[in-house]
Amino acid sequence: SLLPFKDEADFRQQDDRKPTDAVRTSSAEYTHLKERTFIRNKHLKEIIDNLRSFIWDINTMLAMRKP
Repeated sequence: SLLPFKDEADFRQQDDRKPTDAVRTSSAEYTHLKERTFIRNKHLKEIIDNLRSFIWDINTMLAMRKP
């Protein structure tokens, strides 16, 4: 039949399949890219915070310079 019943042996074999090498490789690559993205985002947040602090300091100095 085109649609197997739950009782058929073919249906059980499909459920018992293990992930292929391609799936494992893709999963590992996804995890690696996720970690790299997290590290980059953290680094960019630090850079943005430093720039914000520098701009604050410059604005403070400019405000104090005016008579």
